[in-house]
Amino acid sequence: MMRLISFAKYMVVIISVLGMTSCIDDEQPVYNPVHNQTGGGNGDNPENPDDEEEEDVDIDLSKWELVWEENFNGTDRESLKEKWDIEDNNGSSSILSTRRPENVKLSGEGTLKLVAKHEEDAGKQYSAGSIFTKETFKYGYFECRYRYAEVEGTNNSFWMFTSPVTFEIDINEGKYPNIVGMNVHDHVSNPKRSDGASWTYNPQVKSAYSYSFDMAAPIKTKKIRFSTEKKEHFHMREFRIYKNNTAGYPEELETNVVEKEAELGLNNLAKTAKITVSGYYKGFEKSEANLCDDDIKTRFVSQKEGDKYIEFVWSEEQEIGNVQFLNGYIKEDGTYDNLVDNYKLEYWDGQKWAVFSSMDARDSMADDNLGQYHIYGLEWNEEELIYYFDHKIIRKVENKWCNGPASLWLSLAIIKWGGAVVPEDIDGKFMEVDYVRVYKQ
Repeated sequence: MMRLISFAKYMVVIISVLGMTSCIDDEQPVYNPVHNQTGGGNGDNPENPDDEEEEDVDIDLSKWELVWEENFNGTDRESLKEKWDIEDNNGSSSILSTRRPENVKLSGEGTLKLVAKHEEDAGKQYSAGSIFTKETFKYGYFECRYRYAEVEGTNNSFWMFTSPVTFEIDINEGKYPNIVGMNVHDHVSNPKRSDGASWTYNPQVKSAYSYSFDMAAPIKTKKIRFSTEKKEHFHMREFRIYKNNTAGYPEELETNVVEKEAELGLNNLAKTAKITVSGYYKGFEKSEANLCDDDIKTRFVSQKEGDKYIEFVWSEEQEIGNVQFLNGYIKEDGTYDNLVDNYKLEYWDGQKWAVFSSMDARDSMADDNLGQYHIYGLEWNEEELIYYFDHKIIRKVENKWCNGPASLWLSLAIIKWGGAVVPEDIDGKFMEVDYVRVYKQ
């Protein structure tokens, strides 16, 4: 468990209204009721790949042999054709863009640009670019240094695909500003099988799966509200609200929380509140009962669109000393995914909502996001697939069906599930690739 108010290398977590905006009048001193805050995460973010010296990496490439590379040093599209095929088609039905050779460009400065255009083309409103290697590869370490098109609604992909179609490995299906998507697809089985995960890059603010807030002074209120502007649905596993208690509080991930509450003379006040939620994800209707059932394996899942909140209301005023919540989707390996990247915790002061804690990981993306160059890598062997970001491991998965030769692909596409699709913002934006390398041991 880490302290969220501490500073780790490349990680600063913002929680509480200390130095942040609240509902209190600006002319008055800002009241900060949060005294102590803890949270759990899934590990530190990796080093910046542009540092002169790379530290603390998880793969030593001096032990690998470089067997293939592309540095995009040509000056025209024709120079690509020695190693690459350039797509010219209408794109699949799942994407909003066609794929045209005219959208594949060499900068003349050692980079490849895959350009998005807003234009009528074969019944679609957008075109983009995609290339794949003539040579196929089986097992090894594969990496690409590139940067995303700096606009939402784009899929910035470095991936592997077979011909004839059997399997697909998405080393990264990247979505601006900060999503790394890692998927494996079996296209042969019936029904088709997939194993996917996403990872959020944030060098400054770290989303966590558990939070605990001790109040510097108890809050007296009849209402507590959690809200988030997360783009899609969120998962909330447990929510605990405790009275002020000098003996302390349970840990957020306490497995025997009921016993610990009894030991400390506490009850979870969330259990006595009327709970109102903004909506439900299909299949999770009435799942607010899971918010305070003392079981971190169950969860409430919100709706995907609109305002998202959970509100706790009591008929009598409560004196609150601590609030805890545990969020996210628990994967098979026990790690947490789909964490909230922003939230507000508020209490009703009798006249208005007042913030007592907030976090917004989105704010830190303005100056350091995946629109800058980063290195995306895959170590592929017979047993497993290991995904890397700037040479740091971010995912491991068993290799269940990827055991044949595949081409390497670089693709830009316009998609519906990558944020807002705004024509004038997308037009002219590009994914830019520095190099592609293949290593063997």
